[in-house]
Amino acid sequence: MKPKKYDYYLIVLTTLILFAIGIVCVYGITYYNYLASTPGWTGTTVYPQFIDDMNSYLYPFLVLLLISLGLCIPKRLFEQEILVKIRLYCDAGFVDAASGYSNTDI
Repeated sequence: MKPKKYDYYLIVLTTLILFAIGIVCVYGITYYNYLASTPGWTGTTVYPQFIDDMNSYLYPFLVLLLISLGLCIPKRLFEQEILVKIRLYCDAGFVDAASGYSNTDI
C-alpha cells in the first residue's frame, strides 16, 4: 500500500473541521428554533448567553480551519524549495520571536 501524501491528510483534516463546524451550526439552529423554552426568549438575558456559548463552541474549529488552510495555501504560491529554506531558517533560530533579537546581532 502506497503511503498517503501530505495533501491527502490536509484534505481529510479540513473536511473533518468543516463537518464539526456544520454540527455546531445545526445544533445552534435546532436550539434556536425548537428547543427554546419560551417564545420571546431572544429578548431575555438568555439570548446573549446563547450567542456567547455558540461562539465559544465554534472558535476552536475556526482556528483549526485557519491553520489547516494556512498549511495549504503557501504550497500553491511558492516552490517547495523556497518553503524548505524558510522552514530551515526559522528552525535554526535566526529569529527569536520572544526577544525580537536575531542570533546574528550577538
